[in-house]
Amino acid sequence: MNITLDNFEHHVPFKIWQRGMDYYDEGGVVDLEEVTPGEWEATVEGSMDYRVELSLNGREVESWSCDCPYDYGDICKHVVAVVLAVRDKLEKQGKSAFSVKKKKVAVVTKAQPQEVSLEELMKRAKPDDYQSFVQEKIRLNQELKDELIAYLKLRYAIASERDYGKEVENIFKTSTKSIGGRWRRYDDYEIMDWDKAFAKMRRLFEEVTVLMKSGSATPAIDASVKFFQMLGVYYDDSLMYDENTDVYDVCELAGDLLLEASRHASVSADRKLQLLEELRKLTSYEVYRDYEYFDMKDLMMQVNVNVQSPEDALKLLDEILDERASSYDLYKYVNEKIAILQRLNREDELREVVSTYLYLPEIREREVDRLIDVKQYKEALRMLDQGIRVAKEEDHVGTELSWIQKKIGIYEKMDDKSSLLACNRLMFVRDGGSLEYYYKLKRLVDASEWRLFLNKLIEDTKASSPYGIDQILPDIYVEENDFEQLYTFIYNANRFNRLDLIKKYGLKLPSSYAPSLLVTFSIDIRDYAERNMGRNHYVRIAEMLHFMKRFKGGETIVGDLVKEFRERYKRRPAMMDELRRL
Repeated sequence: MNITLDNFEHHVPFKIWQRGMDYYDEGGVVDLEEVTPGEWEATVEGSMDYRVELSLNGREVESWSCDCPYDYGDICKHVVAVVLAVRDKLEKQGKSAFSVKKKKVAVVTKAQPQEVSLEELMKRAKPDDYQSFVQEKIRLNQELKDELIAYLKLRYAIASERDYGKEVENIFKTSTKSIGGRWRRYDDYEIMDWDKAFAKMRRLFEEVTVLMKSGSATPAIDASVKFFQMLGVYYDDSLMYDENTDVYDVCELAGDLLLEASRHASVSADRKLQLLEELRKLTSYEVYRDYEYFDMKDLMMQVNVNVQSPEDALKLLDEILDERASSYDLYKYVNEKIAILQRLNREDELREVVSTYLYLPEIREREVDRLIDVKQYKEALRMLDQGIRVAKEEDHVGTELSWIQKKIGIYEKMDDKSSLLACNRLMFVRDGGSLEYYYKLKRLVDASEWRLFLNKLIEDTKASSPYGIDQILPDIYVEENDFEQLYTFIYNANRFNRLDLIKKYGLKLPSSYAPSLLVTFSIDIRDYAERNMGRNHYVRIAEMLHFMKRFKGGETIVGDLVKEFRERYKRRPAMMDELRRL
């Protein structure tokens, strides 16, 4: 069965269709435009904006595309929203704006302004409209401002007595939806509607945030802890594989609330310790055990530092360090322990901790930075050399290069030009070529020796990274005014890259190279046109032809190519459309 505007929902999972409808109903589709007959484009606004393209043949949907990262099916919610918008627009106007020409000239009369009722305006208004109006009014009216303050104090004094933990439970219990009917062969059944639950939780978190700012942080603790508990009870595998869910953002929001509440003066010491114990229990929930949605132990550590004495905080930190000895983020807990030991002036223990965890790059870097601050450069260099040896043994190239960069910073402070030259040369070669280090080396090497040095540098880099150096060689040839090498590099490039190289570097060559470049360009653009179809490719062809007019003799060559393409590809209307712009 062909996919059409009218049966599109039959080809979309129910959940995706519902989300697409939500985006459309909330006005998320903007800049909807039929750019050519049957070719629609639009932007769908949400947490991020995505561009959607839709191709129609009449009411048949031939193709669609969206630049969102959705990988769990062929159709995402943004495409659904645009389909609904196009369908609605076509139904309202009766036909496409590009479909047929009108045989009669319509008489346009100036519309008379219509009276719009307050009720109608309030239906259209958004929450931000009300907020802006109120803020402006209370700014100008102190009496109204005082009334609003009194009202809000009363409202949230009452609200603070509510059982927010119970309200979170109710949100999860009531956030379900029925699946079935024509979408399934079996009876309807209830599943968790995560979008609904998270939307309600966001609103509740907004409310407890206001309460915390007005002096009461307990509701924030109650709501956030209960949220984490209920998520641990209700979560299922579908949540894990749904990239469109807000679970990560809502977890971060709940965690931030708990962290702020743990520092809040309105929360008693006993309640803070109780919060710490609640977080400890949450770390045993399966959903937080592997840090899939949220790192509960990280939150527990931060709250621990806020609510306990430094001595007691150290005890819990030591427990976490033992549990997470092989964790990728072990350094965070070590850094926290170091910070507490510094506050307690326990220097001997601090040195012991640094020595124990020096194998962690983050701890080594911390110690190197400390040595640099006190100008113990030789000791810092010794520690960096140890780090380089460890990184080589473990084949951590990125860490090794970062240590060499640190050494360069130290040698610059010491004004050690010989060591600077050696390190910058090593970084250039290991990095596969880099303009940053090219410029540094050119400043360090004597001008009389530079040409020989550069040739050897490029030769060694090609041996180490044969493909990386090609990314910057043309720029080096431009800097060196080595035009023959630049032209040879462009000419020897494969046909897939040569057009781009001509566009980027062709005009940097003297005009004497123009005839040869135009011949090469003509061969490549013919080959490209023969191999590629589609408007994106035709746009590129037109752009390249327009660019080549800037070369000496380019107008004539481009004119001949345009005539040739118009004859050879006359059955490609999109290409003809682009060529008309030349």
